[in-house]
Amino acid sequence: MINTTVNDILSKGVHSVSPSTPLVQVLASMQDHAVSSMVVAEDCRPLGIFTERDAVMLASRKDKLSDLNVSDVMSAPLVAISPDAELHDAYQVMAGQDIRHLVAVDKNGLLVGTVSQDDFAIHIDPWYDSQLDHVEKVMTPNVSIAAAQDSLAMGIRHMANRRLSCIVVGSHDRAEGILTEGDIVRLLLSDIDLDETQLEAVIHRPEHSIHQSDSLRFARERMNSLGVPRLLVTDQQGLWKGLIARHELLRGLEQNYWQALQQNEAHFRSLYEQAPLPYQS
Repeated sequence: MINTTVNDILSKGVHSVSPSTPLVQVLASMQDHAVSSMVVAEDCRPLGIFTERDAVMLASRKDKLSDLNVSDVMSAPLVAISPDAELHDAYQVMAGQDIRHLVAVDKNGLLVGTVSQDDFAIHIDPWYDSQLDHVEKVMTPNVSIAAAQDSLAMGIRHMANRRLSCIVVGSHDRAEGILTEGDIVRLLLSDIDLDETQLEAVIHRPEHSIHQSDSLRFARERMNSLGVPRLLVTDQQGLWKGLIARHELLRGLEQNYWQALQQNEAHFRSLYEQAPLPYQS
């Protein structure tokens, strides 16, 4: 895996909007295209980004959506990176900034594409899977739990205050459902009463699960095949023990995968530099 760069995993079909786009239109586009972010750009120059995390913060404040353009609530300034940046460097930037999206720009500052945590997780080399333990070693066991009768507003505030991508609704051994950031985008468009609506009315039931003793490779393949960013983790009795999300597949990368990737790239680069030049007449 020599010279693995951001360009190798880049999503080039970028969904972008202008700064003056009404926020309601941005939320509808995110839902229609099933994307977790929208780049805000003008003349192909990215100015900011609006993500599902921003939607949660917006819902927690109960702002009136019809009064807002995307420029009013986007995250700015952007964290941008060159498409030629090596993959391990890009991941370090993302981890260091505690963000889940990077915007790639060319040398002229023009938008090239985006890369997300999901892109990293999907493209993990199979070698890395074999170096790690089972699901229970990296899953989140102490997941935030909300009661089914809690209000939607309460659940959203909890997600916003703790910067959570989801909360589990149920009890400590039975999960009735999950509320995710993606759900918040959908619910904002529905103009639902956040204070009067109970969580049990809006959560989606956990359809996909994995056993805590399953391998991380199996977890990754299952997420990819199902097209889901997280799985419920259960024990042999079917009781839920936690969640595993795509970003948790990346948890040990700083110590293992990226170090090995850098070493491999340095090794192959050394071999290349030492190889004799081809004969030219």
